[in-house]
Amino acid sequence: MRGGAMWSLSNSIFNAMWGRGRALLVMIGMLAISSATLAVEPPDPEAGKQACKSDVLSHCRIYVFTRDRGKIQACLKEHRQELKPACRDYMTQAEAFQAIMRKHCGADIDRFCAQARGNREAMRSCMRKHKDRFSRSCQDFLKAAFQKKSERDSE
Repeated sequence: MRGGAMWSLSNSIFNAMWGRGRALLVMIGMLAISSATLAVEPPDPEAGKQACKSDVLSHCRIYVFTRDRGKIQACLKEHRQELKPACRDYMTQAEAFQAIMRKHCGADIDRFCAQARGNREAMRSCMRKHKDRFSRSCQDFLKAAFQKKSERDSE
């Protein structure tokens, strides 16, 4: 009987500690995600052009004259394993930024700028026009991201 009571007490202590440990892990994870959000900066399009120029010409030449960036990006994704490391690295950075931007601004973009999808300049213009109507999360993300871009461009 004493062994069963001792087991029950040990199990209760373990469960209480595990519950607190999970909460701590969740808090640490949330802090890491917040830090990662601020660490991702917008990719430099000029660096992307340099990193991927030969890969675009090798694998996606058919889309070069259309100037359709969406088709070029889709083509590069299709040939990802064949790309040079610099181009793959740039694509990874761009995809990470886009995913985080979608997380923070996706609903706002859907609401205010859906008609501009696929047209980079129209999207930029729409986002500038409606930025004051975007959610606080989106506004904070854009401010942090483009502050990093300004710092990078001034170096």
